[in-house]
Amino acid sequence: MRLTRQRQVVAWLRDSELAHKFLRLANALGLEIKKPRRLDGLCDENTIVITDDDLLKETVSSHCEILFIETSNKLKALIEVLQALKGPSSETVIGIDLGSNSLAYVVLAHGTVIDYGICSECLEKFALQVCSIKGYNVYVGIGSTPAVYDKAIELYERLKECGIKAVLVDERKSNKAILIGLKGTELLRKTDLRAAVAVALRSRLRGNH
Repeated sequence: MRLTRQRQVVAWLRDSELAHKFLRLANALGLEIKKPRRLDGLCDENTIVITDDDLLKETVSSHCEILFIETSNKLKALIEVLQALKGPSSETVIGIDLGSNSLAYVVLAHGTVIDYGICSECLEKFALQVCSIKGYNVYVGIGSTPAVYDKAIELYERLKECGIKAVLVDERKSNKAILIGLKGTELLRKTDLRAAVAVALRSRLRGNH
């Protein structure tokens, strides 16, 4: 399914964190997604509803088109909506900055930071989330330094094994990189997140050679 500017897009989500991510995604891409308090009068053949509500999926499916998403994997849900909004050829790049006990990531698409986060002791869980989107046009850059080399190799091998396009990137001085021409970088206050952006950009430079 491809969502177009001519069709009304409505987000009807119980998960507030996911709703926030979708609205931020739409704003970053210059698209409008409505988040109404009720669907009365909004749902017709020209409306597509993004929802995580099983009951709503059953009750309104005959009146408008439904894009049902699972909230257990927010990264996958976000990529699914992005592909629907912009088409299956849209490339998504994930940059990862590894620390001794933490992982910082950013998700880039269409010259925009569409998602980001930092988690602790989460390498295995994050790898599983990324592997779940292997059917989409996703490219992953993993920052590597001598201090985190073993972790970087472990993550790289896991992603390659499950079919994700990934590359190791020298992340030295990445937290000091000047990020020009990307929308959304002003939201990234922590140096680890800015380093993850630099890793993502460097990964695509390597991937093009």
